Amino acid sequence: MRQRITPQLPDLKDQPAEWFKYWDEDESGSLERPEIVRALIKTIPEFTGRDEGWLGGTFAAIWSIIDPDEDGSITGAEFMMPGGLYETLVANFCRHRIDG
Repeated sequence: MRQRITPQLPDLKDQPAEWFKYWDEDESGSLERPEIVRALIKTIPEFTGRDEGWLGGTFAAIWSIIDPDEDGSITGAEFMMPGGLYETLVANFCRHRIDG
């Protein structure tokens, strides 16, 4: 039986495009809410161990801000746009890496 090789998780702050692609599990070119929730639980220490329902509910409340065309998914361009999800995550959860 072949063992599946999982690529190393790219760093959100330093490799945002690779991080995005890593979590795009269905290779659709966009992240849907379940993919984002899973990525954050696995990536951001503040969310580790949180219930997916709790985090999903939090994203439901802000989804229209991070999904400006409200199509239910976030493309790479939406992820990287000024004020988008990438900037929000880095500003709020990657400070320790930026400052030190």
